[in-house]
Amino acid sequence: MVSVMSIRRGESRTTATIITLIIAVVVIAAALYLLIPQKPATYKFALSALFSKPYYRVGEEAVLNIEVTNLNNTDVTKPLVVQLDGSVIFSKEITIPANSTRMVTVKFNVSKPANVTIKIGEETKTLELSVVRCVIDFRGKEVEIPYRVERAVVLAEYQIVYALGAWNCVVGVSHYAYSNPIMLALRDVNITEVPSPGTSWSLNLEELMALNPQVVLTYGFSPRTNRTVEQIENLGIPCIVISLSDLDDLYRLIRLYGEVFGKEDRAEELISMINQTLNLIRERTANLSIEDKPKVIHTWSSPLKVTGGLGVTNTLIEIAGGINLAASEFPNEKYPTVSIEKILEWKPDIIIIWGAARYSAEDILNDPQWQSVPAVQNGKVYKYPRTSTWAPEVAILALRFAKWIHPELFSDINIQEYADQYFMQVYGIPGPFEWEP
Repeated sequence: MVSVMSIRRGESRTTATIITLIIAVVVIAAALYLLIPQKPATYKFALSALFSKPYYRVGEEAVLNIEVTNLNNTDVTKPLVVQLDGSVIFSKEITIPANSTRMVTVKFNVSKPANVTIKIGEETKTLELSVVRCVIDFRGKEVEIPYRVERAVVLAEYQIVYALGAWNCVVGVSHYAYSNPIMLALRDVNITEVPSPGTSWSLNLEELMALNPQVVLTYGFSPRTNRTVEQIENLGIPCIVISLSDLDDLYRLIRLYGEVFGKEDRAEELISMINQTLNLIRERTANLSIEDKPKVIHTWSSPLKVTGGLGVTNTLIEIAGGINLAASEFPNEKYPTVSIEKILEWKPDIIIIWGAARYSAEDILNDPQWQSVPAVQNGKVYKYPRTSTWAPEVAILALRFAKWIHPELFSDINIQEYADQYFMQVYGIPGPFEWEP
């Protein structure tokens, strides 16, 4: 017979074995639990965000207000991440009490339009950061324009826009562009096919609106042009106004247009090209005495309408080594009208006629009233091509003035050849004007 003691020893061994197996299973399960990646707990949030303004200017500080609502019955700590076009600009662990809302404000400097993405947990929200640029026009007014101007109506100095390489942004021009020699000579633009709503002096507002411009560039130096500006701005269209008086204004204009179209580097290139030619003239005329400088008048729309002390033309005469007789008597006027007696009193050595004037050098040379004028007696009455003093070609005009006023200092320069090379750099075409003889 098996003793009771033996039975009990067998039962003890079985129990021990079972316990050992249970412990082993628990250990293995714990090990597997630690080795197998665990899915993190999922928390639910409500996420909203809003900028403090509908748009910002470049350089302003954007204020982004974020609202995170914890939809769980427990406190949650999670990283809140804000990205600007994929780059992290804000990252912070925030704790949100159960069933509560946490407000977070993020501030950053604005440089360009961007997509702003806010993330917390499984929630993501994307906002568009709207950005405008601000330029200062010749009124001294701050004008807000789109960050990228893609639809501009240019009523003033359109050839500068082409020279900047921004013509693809032009949807309308002044009617005067249709007769502009440079615009007509361009190889890749048929200027007469570009829509025109009119001019700075006479604008068809319905036709302007049909072009859907983001900005209008126009003159604003007279009651009529100022009225046009007022009408454009009343339509809610940004209006950049220019009013030009001297050579520095031309540089300012080129830089302003470069800023409008995002062509700042090209603007500086154009200014550098202008200065290269003007400095060549200045170097050759720098040592002239007062006695060496011929007396000059520049006649405007009529032979008795002359250039006073204001304006680019006066500056060109001075750079070219001449004395503008009208500048001393009319220092604060652009185009004063004088009598023939005043012309006879001045006795100019050289007469230069505005390129767009409706009279010729022969008209003055053959006029009996002018026969005692030294410039007429010596055949030194000249008319230049119909070019602009408010565009890069002003440098060639200065060179033409210089060779008329001091032919002995510039006899080695063929202005036609010089102009063709210059125009190729500026407009990609040879000069459309005849500069020589």
